[in-house]
Amino acid sequence: MEIEVFEVALGQWAYRVGGVYQEWHPDCSGFVPMSQAEATACATGIAARLSGA
Repeated sequence: MEIEVFEVALGQWAYRVGGVYQEWHPDCSGFVPMSQAEATACATGIAARLSGA
C-alpha cells in the first residue's frame, strides 16, 4: 500500500495511506502535531492493518 509522509508546516508532519489523508486540524483544541517519525509510524501501522497483515 502506498504511503506518503509530508511536512505541512515547519516541523509538523502528516501522512497519506492509499488515497486517504490524515485529517489536519491544527486549530482544534487538543491538536498535537506529529514529528516525521511519528507520522511514518502511524502511516505504516495503518497500511499494515488495511492490508490485513
